[in-house]
Amino acid sequence: PRRILEPLSWAPVAMPELGYWQIHIVALRINGVELDVCKDGTCRGVVDTGTSHLGIPAPADAEVASLLTTDAGDMLDCRLAEAPEIEIELEGYNVTLHPFNY
Repeated sequence: PRRILEPLSWAPVAMPELGYWQIHIVALRINGVELDVCKDGTCRGVVDTGTSHLGIPAPADAEVASLLTTDAGDMLDCRLAEAPEIEIELEGYNVTLHPFNY
């Protein structure tokens, strides 16, 4: 409990018969702007603590990559670049990824 910043939250597993931790994603926002990718209500994601990969289906992947790409110029450490937040809205709560998270 001393190592977490917020209380634990749980999301229901969508389609448990498939055998993995797939959850429903209500919305995806970058810098506060909601993308169209989840607006039809069929958006889902797989939770895997063993990877740092954020997989987004085409053609939305190109839009997300474009929104997250920033010119680093002469910067040697890309972690210092100004970048937007990613917000993943789940059923009942949001997961926010700050630039230092990704």
